[in-house]
Amino acid sequence: MSVLLFLPVAFLIILGFVRNETLAYRIGLAGAVLELVLATVLAYRFNPQIADIQFAEQIGPLPFIGVGYHLGVDGISV
Repeated sequence: MSVLLFLPVAFLIILGFVRNETLAYRIGLAGAVLELVLATVLAYRFNPQIADIQFAEQIGPLPFIGVGYHLGVDGISV
């Protein structure tokens, strides 16, 4: 789940350093295709019979900054 969330950001940072237009197009396309493949795998592995949050990730709470990180999908989100 976190990979799906942060992968476009990673590719955006990479594209910030690319000056060749053709290379930038190819890197952007590769990022979009990778995101699509990962999202398709997630949708395929989703079990609609379970009425709960699936693929949940939780970190925290992190007391030194006072926040937590909790991520997951339900039937509508997938």
